Amino acid sequence: MLGKSVIEIAQHLGTHHSSTHVVKGYAVDSRQVFPGFVFFALRGQKVDGHDFLLQAKERGAICAIVDKRYQGTVEGLDLIAVDDVLSCLHTLARKKIREFHPRCIGITGSMGKTTTKEFLSTLLSGSFHIEKTEGNANSQTHFPLQVLSWQKHPEIFLAEMGMSQKGEISRLVSIAPPDISLVTNVTLAHAANFPRGVEEIAEAKAEILSHPHTKRAFIERKASGFPAFQQRKDIEITCYGEGSDVYLICTGSTWSIRMYQDQSPAFSLPFTATHLVNNFLSAAVVARDLGVSWEEIISRIPLLQPYQMRFEVIQRDGITYINDCYNAIPDAVRAALCNLPAPKSGRKTIAVLGQMGELGRFSHQEHASIGALASQRVDVLLSLGEDTVPMTEQFALSGKRWQRAQDIEELRSLLRQEVCEGDVVLIKGSHTLKLWKLLEAVV
Repeated sequence: MLGKSVIEIAQHLGTHHSSTHVVKGYAVDSRQVFPGFVFFALRGQKVDGHDFLLQAKERGAICAIVDKRYQGTVEGLDLIAVDDVLSCLHTLARKKIREFHPRCIGITGSMGKTTTKEFLSTLLSGSFHIEKTEGNANSQTHFPLQVLSWQKHPEIFLAEMGMSQKGEISRLVSIAPPDISLVTNVTLAHAANFPRGVEEIAEAKAEILSHPHTKRAFIERKASGFPAFQQRKDIEITCYGEGSDVYLICTGSTWSIRMYQDQSPAFSLPFTATHLVNNFLSAAVVARDLGVSWEEIISRIPLLQPYQMRFEVIQRDGITYINDCYNAIPDAVRAALCNLPAPKSGRKTIAVLGQMGELGRFSHQEHASIGALASQRVDVLLSLGEDTVPMTEQFALSGKRWQRAQDIEELRSLLRQEVCEGDVVLIKGSHTLKLWKLLEAVV
């Protein structure tokens, strides 16, 4: 949709406009507008995009998609009035997918989506022209914006599909129907929106199989046991992971992959954390299914690295910091705690854990469970957030040191008092806590 006129954009949306201005980009945030952009004035829970039309115009917007109920005008800014602004964003992205017609790989799961997508991108980039959702841009707005930004025709589109409510993955699937779907796992995430728990979450994740275009899927073994996946008899489903037909074989310090009757040569990985190893397995088996040779896959392994703030190891002043603070759900926190490197002899391991959000009725039991596990894995616990009370209560039963901070400044002070050369420090919490700022301040 880049290079088209406002007239053509209006036609795609089933309406009319006389402007011949050429579109150079799209944005839903007025701060991200540049000259020649179309601005989508979305109404959100906290802000209304219609309040920022003037700012969008001042930054160079040539057109704005607005709600029909909007009665205002902005001099010099073309307005296209529609019934549903978000739906129009999706419509334009859907049309671009149909125009470019890449092979789509849909990726979802409760954790590991972004890392798996980045690993798969690395493994495929030597063989195909790839487009992908950047970072964690997997939402109802950022996903279609990524598609609309394409300059060239990709052979493969790696489409990370996130959700916090039922129906959200279905809408993304309608934009970019997957040829192949990949499900990394299913566990408690956004559980406040799913009162029936993990089985209901599985039903929402299974929407990635909902389009008739999808005929092939790779699903993590435990996730494949949910009825929502088992009932899809019309799709060829391959389970991967321990206990399935596709799995990793560890021999000393090397690995190999068994995929049906096909086994890869031995290789080494640049990481040892089990959740990263599993992310690699899922990426490798999809790459192999797409025709990439084992030799090509193995040759690209040295290029793999954890994505930013996903178990990212940072060495500063003799201290090992684990920057895993992009987000936190219970199983992700467990994975981090169980994969911490050992501190230097005589030194300690510190867990700096923020509260886990959107757990609803599961919050107390999950925070308590994390506290019990942390008492077995670390020497000191520092926490932030009222929801961590059950966590610290369980940790305190071990007799080890713990403190709960009221805000990030107090947490920063507590960490500075505790940390010493040779220590290992895990920092992990929900995205809204912005614990990466704590890490930046420390290092």
